[in-house]
Amino acid sequence: MGGLVCHNVRVAILQFSAVPTDPLEIPEFDRQMRHLYANPIIADSLGTDAPDKLPQAISILGKSCWTVGERTALYDIVESLYE
Repeated sequence: MGGLVCHNVRVAILQFSAVPTDPLEIPEFDRQMRHLYANPIIADSLGTDAPDKLPQAISILGKSCWTVGERTALYDIVESLYE
């Protein structure tokens, strides 16, 4: 169920067009990213369209805070669902 449906959900929830570098924006990016991955459409699409990336996403989402690399990985995974 990737494609346009995932893109619409992503645009509705994640108000960033890239991983932020401003430390003041990072908490909001993280909150929106967690909300995005909790969305059933994104979760189902990840399991169906990108099952090889699912373990990485779960591992990162299970952490209380993320590195820049982990934020980038989560962002890239979501972006790959509708490319």
